[in-house]
Amino acid sequence: MNRSKMTRNSILIVFLCFVMSTFVSLWSLRIMARNNMEGLIKALTARIYDPIAGQLSEPVIVSRTMANDRFLIDLLESEDERDPEETEALMQAYLLKLREGLKYESAFVVSDRSHRYYTFEGLVKEISRENISRDQWYFEFIGQDDAYSLDVDRDEFGADAWTVFVDTRIEDDDGNL
Repeated sequence: MNRSKMTRNSILIVFLCFVMSTFVSLWSLRIMARNNMEGLIKALTARIYDPIAGQLSEPVIVSRTMANDRFLIDLLESEDERDPEETEALMQAYLLKLREGLKYESAFVVSDRSHRYYTFEGLVKEISRENISRDQWYFEFIGQDDAYSLDVDRDEFGADAWTVFVDTRIEDDDGNL
């Protein structure tokens, strides 16, 4: 073997080693980057999820507490026996106290018997199947058997701002809505 052939083979071997080491390095970096990205995504998800879950847990607890509040249950059960204005005043006072005490944007109760929609401002409307664009959420919720659900929608009485509503079933001692 002559010297030029040996030099050429040596250069070819060095070049192939360089190409292979570059390929292996890039392949390893890509795997490491993918693993780091998965870890980063999980960390970011946790950083986003935790504050949202924290913000939603209190309204869910309050809503579930309202569903078991004997005063509110009795008020809804005796709605037919009471003057509508008296019921409205009691409901408004209850919801206003709740809203102010917890510094919520809104507080509401819908009576399944009368379909009256009460807020901290009093009786604001009656839920109706004819107003399906605004009241569909109610009929969908009562059609489910869930104790509560979260509903993201525009607040009809809050300048149409996007709001997360916590809808909770309020049942009597027999399990009736």
